[in-house]
Parts: sequence; structure tokens; C-alpha cells
Amino acid sequence: MDAKEFQYQYPINREQLIGFYTRTKHRLQDREEVEIIANFLKHQAIIELSIKEISTILNFYTKLLANDKNLLEFALEWIRANEIRLKYKKYLITTRYPENDFTIAIDDCISQFFLDYDNYIRDFFIDIKEHELSALYNVFFNRSDIKARNFSDLLEWHHDKVPTIFEESTRIMTNIITLRSGLSQIIIEDYQEVLSSRVKEQEAREEKRAKTFKDEVKEVGEFQGLLLERMMKSYCMSKDKIVSKEIENVINQFLTSYFKFGVFYEYDEFKDQLTRAFARDLHEGLTPPYKIKYERNEIELEVMEFMNEFRSINQIKILDGSAWKNDIAKYLKKFLIHFTDKLFEPKKTTIKKDILKPIVQKFGEKEEGPDFRAIFDLNLEIEQFREQLEASLEKTDYGYVKKQSIIRSKIQEFTMEKRKTLLNK
Repeated sequence: MDAKEFQYQYPINREQLIGFYTRTKHRLQDREEVEIIANFLKHQAIIELSIKEISTILNFYTKLLANDKNLLEFALEWIRANEIRLKYKKYLITTRYPENDFTIAIDDCISQFFLDYDNYIRDFFIDIKEHELSALYNVFFNRSDIKARNFSDLLEWHHDKVPTIFEESTRIMTNIITLRSGLSQIIIEDYQEVLSSRVKEQEAREEKRAKTFKDEVKEVGEFQGLLLERMMKSYCMSKDKIVSKEIENVINQFLTSYFKFGVFYEYDEFKDQLTRAFARDLHEGLTPPYKIKYERNEIELEVMEFMNEFRSINQIKILDGSAWKNDIAKYLKKFLIHFTDKLFEPKKTTIKKDILKPIVQKFGEKEEGPDFRAIFDLNLEIEQFREQLEASLEKTDYGYVKKQSIIRSKIQEFTMEKRKTLLNK
């Protein structure tokens, strides 16, 4: 690639930049050329160097320039190098290397961007040594937000690393060594920054995905009786009779939090969760005196009675969410009216045996057989087991989806084992 092709590939607005330089020269007309050009470069914000540091570098390379080149053209190439860095960095951001191998990244970037540049920039100098060129690459292509080391120290470091080699009177071309010396550390640091950004982006995407999934699970997979809790709290404090419409709204919100239109549900999938959640939110809404009067597991027992009444009539196993909501709503409304009507009355200490009859019929046992209260208490045990399981999994590194899978599996095993124990009593 000849010089014109290279300049076309990495263009700078030469006319505009010379205009900036002319204004700087006019403003500092009593200063020397090196200081004027240093001020001009400083205002281009190409690197975090002081005017004194830029002047030191300009003074050093001025004496190495070819006869047909001048210091202003050298300064313009410094600016062009900044444009090359922008394109190289954009390429690095979009490129992935096997196992994130830094050696491959270095060789690829040198091949893609800097081999042609090496051929191009060498024409600006006469008799420049390899370590001087290597140091120049380090100055030109370093990140603008990194403070460069003292230029004398930089030259000394490159002098020890990159020798200029002659075979008799012929100079050996070592441009690859020169490029690697001047650019390797820059490419490594840039690629480390890229990898770090990718990790952060991946973590952000996973966090967003997990949050989205968690919100979806919460929306579809849990009954949430927010209005139920609020209504019961208000009722306990005011003792004003609750109108039928308010009860209907409360139940509609509770069922809608789980059931979705167009989604099919099997009764056995949600019956226990519905009973526990309705009792939980109702109990949470009670003020302290009534929480003591009605324990949560006792409320679950009564909710179960009404759900058994519902199930004795509706034997369909799978329905659309809206159908389940419409069918179940009337029984939960019946329960709420029954519960609120008796809330302020003296509590009865025994449970009616007809509550247990559907369960007796289901298991084919006599009333004096299994401990049926234990059957109803099972829901509370399951809830406690879930809480313990969630607490133990919080200490692990599992993702949200993995944790939910473990919880479902363990609760199924726990429930089946407990039910077997109850039936064998």
C-alpha cells in the first residue's frame, strides 16, 4: 500500500487542522516552532501529556525527519495515529479470539493495522533506529487516558529490548519485532479492557434475564392476595360489614394473580398452593387479637373445606385459567362471607366432622382411622420446608432457574414421603 492509499484509508481533515495550527501560530507568534506545535497538539486532546512533555518528544524526532518532511507533518501524523487507534479499537471490540488468547490478538491486530503503518511511517525518517521507532509507536498508540512514562526512560526501555541489527553494512529488517515491542502491551491492555466489558455486559444481561424470569414466575406461579390482606385489616379495625362487590373484587385480584387467559392448568397443580396462599394472605390481614384467635393452619383447614365442596361438584381436571377463575370465585366468596360473619363471634373450639368427610371418602378410611388434622397440617409443614430450603440455597452459587428446579423437586419428594407416612398411620 503506497502513501496515498494509506492516507485515504485513514483520513484526517488536513485543511481544517492546518487552519487550527495557523490560528495557534498567530496567537503564539513570539514562541518557537516546537512550542507552537506542542500547543497545537495539546488542544487536539490526543494524549494526556503536558506541553513540555510533547515538546521533548517533538525535539527528539525533529532531528530524525527526512529532508522532505517537516515538524508540522510529523504532528499531523500523530493525529492520524489517533484515528488509526479508533479503528483498531473498534475492530478489537467486535473480534473474538480462541480462548481469548492475547498472543493471537497481538499478531492479528499488528497484521490488520500496523504492518502497513510501519511501512508508511518509516518514510518520514532517515536513519531512525528500531528502538526509537518502537518508542514512537508506544507514544502514538497508547490510550489517551494513560499518563505516558518519562520519554527518556521509555527510550531506554526500548533500547534494551529492540536492537538495530546489521549484517556487515546491511541493516536487517526487524519490523515485526519493533511492532511487537512497541504495541504488545498496548494491545494486551486494550483487549483486557474489552474482555472486562464483555463480562460486565454478560452479567448485566444474565441479571436482567433472571429478573425478567423471576418476575414472570412470580406473576404466573404465585397467588398474591394483596387486596385480601388490605380488606381484612380494614375490616378488623372498623368492623363495618363488607359489601358483596368488595369481596368479589378481592377474590378476582387473588385469582387473576395466578390464572391467565388462554393458559391451561391442572387442578392438582394449584390446589394446595391456592389453599395455602389464600389462608396466608387472609391471616396476614388480621390484627393481632384475631391472629391469635385464628391460627393460619386452622384457616387453611376451613379453606380446604370449601375447596372440597367445589371439587365434589367440578370433577374436570384441566381448564383454561379464566374458566378456573370463574368456577372457583363463587366458593371463595362463600368462604369469605362465612369467615367474616363469624370473625367477631366467640370461637368454637372443635371442628365439624362433616369437614373431614370428603377426605375420609377419598382415602376410604373410617373417621376414627387416620389423623386428619395432621393431613391439613401437612400444608404448613410443606411451607416451612420450602422456607428452609430457600434459605439453604441462598448460600450456593446456583442461578435462579437452577434453585427453582431444586426446590420443586425436593418439595415433591417431601410431600410424597409425608403423605405416605400419614396414610400408613
